[in-house]
Amino acid sequence: MLGSIPSQVSIMEVPRSRWRPMYHGFMPRAALTLLALLAAGWGPLATAACSPEPGLFARETWILRKTRMPLATRVADLDGDGDLDIVTANGAGEAVTIHWGRGDGTFGAPTHLNLVVQESLQDLFIRDMTGDGIPDLVVLIESGVAILEGDGRGGFTATQAGRVAPCNGCTAALPGDFTGDGITDLYVVGATASLLYHGPTWETPVEPPPPHLWVPPRPVPADLDGDALDDLVALRDDGTGRPELIGLVATSAGVFLDRPGPAPGGAAEGKVRALAAADVDRDGREDAIAVAGTTLSVSRGTESGFEEPRVGATGEGEPVAMHAFDATGDGRPEVVVGERSGGLRVLVGTGRLSFLVGETKAPGWMPASMDSGDIDGDGYDDLVIGVQGQCCPLSGSGLRIYYGGPLEEDRPLLELQ
Repeated sequence: MLGSIPSQVSIMEVPRSRWRPMYHGFMPRAALTLLALLAAGWGPLATAACSPEPGLFARETWILRKTRMPLATRVADLDGDGDLDIVTANGAGEAVTIHWGRGDGTFGAPTHLNLVVQESLQDLFIRDMTGDGIPDLVVLIESGVAILEGDGRGGFTATQAGRVAPCNGCTAALPGDFTGDGITDLYVVGATASLLYHGPTWETPVEPPPPHLWVPPRPVPADLDGDALDDLVALRDDGTGRPELIGLVATSAGVFLDRPGPAPGGAAEGKVRALAAADVDRDGREDAIAVAGTTLSVSRGTESGFEEPRVGATGEGEPVAMHAFDATGDGRPEVVVGERSGGLRVLVGTGRLSFLVGETKAPGWMPASMDSGDIDGDGYDDLVIGVQGQCCPLSGSGLRIYYGGPLEEDRPLLELQ
């Protein structure tokens, strides 16, 4: 069971200069777990993994860093060895931390990076920004975007400019090829306006500006028309102060086609906390997924926009994060909703507008950000969560990994209405 002391634990030494005791501010159960592990004779705790049981999220790994506070979490192969690595943008300590994956669910010693521009971090993405086929790190800061150029071997260098795509009070950004020229562009959302910058310089915003988007939640990448261009799913003000869905379909002319949609389900009762895009009903078009209050809604994507949402209850906890991906390997996306209390609501996709409901608890940690990828090389994508301590952000912050696998037990059905 998640949250209990694992039956098998793998320990990785952390350089002593970077390790600090992790006692202050721990939730009681987390403290007992840590003390039990230390009492068994292990050294500084970096990662711990449950026994290799089969099944969806039957195994977990956690990486604890008291001096880190992951605000954004991304998964990619950053050093070209074929194994997925995990990178986080942090709210404390070094700006960016990379955990080097070994391909079996364990990690080497982390690398910490700082930015030329010392500003608060908002988000982080992985994208080839220079056209050399090597992934770079794209970090959203308050005044624009900072780029760390990768060398393909795990090294990163801050661009000389330090910052590109300037904006006033940046709250969201998405890199993507929005013109089809193979060069990455930047869609940046500021406090009062959204801006589009074409690469490779990202210096002057495109006129006229693109639609201004509603944040939070942050917009998400999508493929709404099946072409090679990157599209967006987001929220905007419907003119009355309420949110409505919008799909922005990129064209080779450098402008976006506006595909409007309805208000997400539950928006009247609570703020929309998170968005995702996935082909829930397997009709070949990505759908818009939103969570507001205790309501999950799916608006089917169509050629002209989004249909009225189908809704269902996700649980009683306050949602703070959501991620959609195929964890069971059947081609049908699962939806995972993270709650402020630390709980995870797992909704297993059926390929229709319904889900099988399961619940996994992670007591004492708040899921702040999520991504996915096959961390342990077993052919199933795994869920990677940046977590923050429940009582205070630095307490127990770090990463938790839940390993994908086949669904091996019956679960109740949630039909979206």
